[in-house]
Amino acid sequence: MNNSSNFAMLKSAEWKFWLGWIALSTIGSLLGIVAGFFVTLLTGGFGSNGFPFGWTIVWAILGCFQWLLLKRRIKRSSLWIAASAIGGAVALPVCVLASYSISTNALSDFFSDFISLDLSNSYELFSLSKIGAINEAIVGTAQWLLLKRQISRAGWWIPVSALGGAMILPPISAAIKGLALVLMFRQTTSKPDSYIQE
Repeated sequence: MNNSSNFAMLKSAEWKFWLGWIALSTIGSLLGIVAGFFVTLLTGGFGSNGFPFGWTIVWAILGCFQWLLLKRRIKRSSLWIAASAIGGAVALPVCVLASYSISTNALSDFFSDFISLDLSNSYELFSLSKIGAINEAIVGTAQWLLLKRQISRAGWWIPVSALGGAMILPPISAAIKGLALVLMFRQTTSKPDSYIQE
């Protein structure tokens, strides 16, 4: 992915994929957050076991929206949804432990601090960026297990996912990750023209 010519011009179909990825990922993120909120309330609330269920739903819905673009481009694409949900479920306790010591109140403390973040505070903004990077690196690792045998240089997906997560805002994260997918699909040699079609 270090060939500068890859960045020169995106083909029409690549533009469509990239912009579609940004749009669907952003919509999926927002709908996932709304659905996750209600699932959390219905399954015990934010101070108990409800939050992990809601967090997993966020990633499952985001994975569903991304699957709409991937289903004709990778094999066993439905596993992308499962990988996203499982990755999100695993990422939550890791993010909590990266911020708090082990305790019965760690999860509720994490959520309380998360929703009360002051984004004008550079330290809190850095903390959110760190959590985003850790979260998406873990989700990206789960997704990489599906990508690694199908596209070239799939290992880049993990650091790219971490970078996207560190950007915090869904459209920016999606733009970074979507461009990476376009370039990886382009460099896939086994089926060079079949992944992003007109």
